[in-house]
Amino acid sequence: MKQSALVIATLFAAVEANRNHDDARARMQRDIHGYLHNGLKFDAKTYEAIHENAIRQKRIENKFKEEARENLRDGHVVMDEYVHAMKYEKSQTDYTPPTAANGQWGNIHYNNPQKIMDNYVEAV
Repeated sequence: MKQSALVIATLFAAVEANRNHDDARARMQRDIHGYLHNGLKFDAKTYEAIHENAIRQKRIENKFKEEARENLRDGHVVMDEYVHAMKYEKSQTDYTPPTAANGQWGNIHYNNPQKIMDNYVEAV
């Protein structure tokens, strides 16, 4: 705003310094009109750029949110597959407690180890 006032004050000073006031006044009015017109065009372009940027940002946010939702859905599917694999592994575990007959050595044995591993690989 200070710059606009400075430009208009300079134009007024130039008119007063000129001896032919009518021509100078007409030129000054054209200059002021052009200056204001260009300023309004600049403001309109700035507003339009800001508006377009806001739309672009909103599109980016919406795309990110959709991708996040998709990843979350996929994550839940993978988590469910891992839970299934862990439950299957637990169901296939045979534990032999330590006794005098086995020399106080216990044992953990897995039935169907290949299927257990296949379930984990499938979850990945």
